Amino acid sequence: MRIKEEIYHVYQKLKETPNIDVEEIALSEPMDVDDFDQIEGKLNFIFPDTLKNLYLNEAASISMIWNATGEGFGEYCKYGEINLISPAEIVRMVEDIRFEVKEFLKNKQDYEENEAVKAILDDWIYWIPVIKFRNGDAFCFDTRQPGYPVFFLEHDVMDGGPNLHGIKIATDFDKLFKNWCNVGFVDIYDWYEVSMENGVDFDNKIFCLIKKIL
Repeated sequence: MRIKEEIYHVYQKLKETPNIDVEEIALSEPMDVDDFDQIEGKLNFIFPDTLKNLYLNEAASISMIWNATGEGFGEYCKYGEINLISPAEIVRMVEDIRFEVKEFLKNKQDYEENEAVKAILDDWIYWIPVIKFRNGDAFCFDTRQPGYPVFFLEHDVMDGGPNLHGIKIATDFDKLFKNWCNVGFVDIYDWYEVSMENGVDFDNKIFCLIKKIL
């Protein structure tokens, strides 16, 4: 599976579809292998081979955004995006996340009844973001679990959360990318609508119209 190639395939199909506005794919130059090795060491994390191949041979980051101007894909599939952030950006996000966790831990007793803070303290220090959304949400690897399953990080978890925070998106990155690619990287407003025990059900009927195009 070649990530860049698959994203371009989706991009082309969407460009050919009426009432769909697609932004040009944005990508950066591939990484130097020594820089990549340093980042893996800093994170104490080994990226899946498909991502490593992307970073070293195709692009350090790649993104695509689309919006539907009509009802062609149904009520739920109004827009989509894929934004695989660079390993350097991942490091910055991880550092920011872990700083926030440390700040909360200084006054942990003040938050014992706050479910949103509990979610942050339980998860964030173990999570590594890989896909970031425009509103600040992210799909993250959970480094505590074998195979690094992907979970949903909600950017505004503190606003009465945990809400959608902690939803399991997929059992591993390759499964997520393959299945999400088949529905054009749709961004669902409420992932609970399509979530199951082992991740998002990309065979859910709400995706049926867009799957016919792709």
